[in-house]
Amino acid sequence: MRIISLALLIALTSTTAFAIAPILEKLEPIGGQRGTAVKLTLVGQGLADRTQVISKIPASLTPLSPPKEMERQGKELPYLLEISADAPVGVYPIRIQTQEGLSNILLFSVGVFPETADKETEAVGRDIGEPLNDELETAQAITTPVTVNGTLPGPDRDFYRFSAKGGENLVLEVESRRIGSAIDPGIELFDVSGNRLAWNQDAPGIGVDARLDHKFAKDGEYLVAVRDSRFSDQEQNFYRLKIGQYTYADGLFPLGWRRGETIDVELFGGNLPEPVKVRVDLAAEDPVAEFTYVQVPGEAGVLPMRLALGDEPDSIEPESAGVRELQRGTFINGRISKTGETDNYKFSVKEGERWHVQLRAARLGTSSLYGVLTLFDGKGETLGTTREISVRHKLSNLDIVEDPNADQHMSFEVPDGVDEIHIQVEDLLGRGGDLFAYRLIAKQQPADFSLTILTQQVNMPLRGSALVTIRSDRQGYQGPIELSIPNLPGDIVMNGGHIPFHEHQGSSLAVSTGFLTLTPKPGVEPQTLNLEIWGEAEVEGKLIRRRARGPGMKSIVSFKIGESTVNDNVAPWLGSDLPAMVVKEQGAVIESTAPHYIKLIQGTQTKIPWQFTARSNGLSRVGKAGRDGLRATPNVRVTQRLELDPKNPNKGVFVLGSQVGWGPGKFEVVLPAKIEVDGREETIYSPAITIDIVRAYDVQPADEVTALEAGGTTEFLATIRREEGFDREVEVKAENLPLGVACETAKVPGTSDELRLPCTVEADAALGEFEIDLATSSTVIGGEDKEIPFSPPPFKAKVKIADGKLQAAR
Repeated sequence: MRIISLALLIALTSTTAFAIAPILEKLEPIGGQRGTAVKLTLVGQGLADRTQVISKIPASLTPLSPPKEMERQGKELPYLLEISADAPVGVYPIRIQTQEGLSNILLFSVGVFPETADKETEAVGRDIGEPLNDELETAQAITTPVTVNGTLPGPDRDFYRFSAKGGENLVLEVESRRIGSAIDPGIELFDVSGNRLAWNQDAPGIGVDARLDHKFAKDGEYLVAVRDSRFSDQEQNFYRLKIGQYTYADGLFPLGWRRGETIDVELFGGNLPEPVKVRVDLAAEDPVAEFTYVQVPGEAGVLPMRLALGDEPDSIEPESAGVRELQRGTFINGRISKTGETDNYKFSVKEGERWHVQLRAARLGTSSLYGVLTLFDGKGETLGTTREISVRHKLSNLDIVEDPNADQHMSFEVPDGVDEIHIQVEDLLGRGGDLFAYRLIAKQQPADFSLTILTQQVNMPLRGSALVTIRSDRQGYQGPIELSIPNLPGDIVMNGGHIPFHEHQGSSLAVSTGFLTLTPKPGVEPQTLNLEIWGEAEVEGKLIRRRARGPGMKSIVSFKIGESTVNDNVAPWLGSDLPAMVVKEQGAVIESTAPHYIKLIQGTQTKIPWQFTARSNGLSRVGKAGRDGLRATPNVRVTQRLELDPKNPNKGVFVLGSQVGWGPGKFEVVLPAKIEVDGREETIYSPAITIDIVRAYDVQPADEVTALEAGGTTEFLATIRREEGFDREVEVKAENLPLGVACETAKVPGTSDELRLPCTVEADAALGEFEIDLATSSTVIGGEDKEIPFSPPPFKAKVKIADGKLQAAR
């Protein structure tokens, strides 16, 4: 799959009538105390006066007068947010809708303590007349209990000074990733002399967020510092520091349960005097949400804990020691309860069955387990492990993930001679305890895939198109996937939607991407929609359908660890399909007169004409043209060349060349162009064009089984079925012939479709029916009229060696 891109940069004056879809960049503040009124300012772009705020915050929202300064208009919207006194502590999404479209989501946190802001945040854009709080000596004074809303630009550290009494226990906690920030926070506690008393990064049960629970030895002043543990520079760099007395838990068990059921979840650790059980009803959970939340009982203050949701049955790890029976298709919720422990399970299998084994732990954010999966046969011989790629038996299509920070899985075909599989679960570092819980499932199933919507929301312009990107994560299935939107209204046209086969079958990260575009028909009224996207594929003769799940919210995490980019911060617990809106037309359109479906022979080229049309006199002329940098997935090998019309820079041709080695299969071409509206760069898209890569020809035998006479010569007859436009000579050679059979090589000229292949059979050749290969070779005319040789995979045919004379002439 590849987006073919045009970087056409257009400038549009600020007086244009064409507005832009809203973007939320930040909230000021990022949270508030329940039972209080907060001046909430939405900061972003395209924030019109007539704005609808979409949120589930238990609060009333009253618009305030917009800013009078010209430079702030359309970039800030103030509201009076009156938070209910009984609002549950938690994180709530905020999205806005204007006539120009839907915005992205940001998260607002509701707490119980009085709120303040760090001085650096207050100082942005103005002089507060005080030194900033980035040194011990200039620590900002605060009074506990308190919640401080702050930011950490780059290598910044924020210091705060507070008083505590001897013997007093205080919880010091940083909320960041859980509320949509991109930073990985660390927290440090000092005495007044600067001696570090405690520090934390990645506290149990709260992912990468940080928490300290400290008993102070004596009365006095203390200092706390908050920093990004990696000193990275993030666009979403906010945090909430909470200091007070409240109840929290370190962990919960089980880590998840089946959607639609009721489960007693045990909360333990932290400052709970003893474990407590909370009954959680999952009957009303969103069918797309991957998580829900569990409130911690006791003194309010902590955010609720995350509980994973699934669609398969669930069970609890049995207490019996030794190897336990694993029920197929059922999640088992277990723990590595002590250091060095391994949990062992077994289940019966049959040769040739396909199985998928998955271990979920670290990525759930509520377990400390760095899981390792190891598979054995019934005799104790290792079949494979996620500790390292180590395979002693050849497992068909073995697919292993060995990153301990990812969900571990193995997809495999049961090898010959194996009737029982044993699974061993352990911690990579040999640790154990109540916090080292997991969810394990083994399913007999064909190869599979899952789908993720990478587009957070889509605004579909009248007389234009919007692009949607879908990622497939494959588990043994490498073939094509076709996307559909069953609840798409009839007055919106979908183009594209093909995820091609995954070419790199040896990779454990079998990820590929698909594109589709949505184009409103003329006369469609502006409307909002929630679109379901499904993927469908034929896997081992069975049709399977999978529903794509959206990110809910996404904050870009812009740093790297080693060679692997850190995952962006998403909120799958929001339960999102694809929020969509039909909006007003954009300031320009890019179109192609090419059909939306193009059949292209392997190794050849096609030309896609395009034209850019401005809809306002405020547009400047087209600037430099070339690729615009949109990411192209690497599993479709194509060549591409942009040709501008020398007389009109708003027109041109895109020359797309297919590779001989890729295909057959379908992928999409989308032509993007960039415009600048009121100082903001926007990308517009053409409707997707589906490119269907096909073989130049195939070979169709005249008979399903061709009879060859023992002791004689018979012609094998077939038809060369050519694609339109292919008129090259084809050479055909029969291979994989039975003993005693020899066939001549035939050359079929480009003016003919008839293949006649003389085959001689010895008199004592074995009788019976055999499958043979018809190996072919030819050439195609590629770029710059070059002649490119190619040899497609052999075509299959059947022959029957018959005794005696043939009874009927052909």
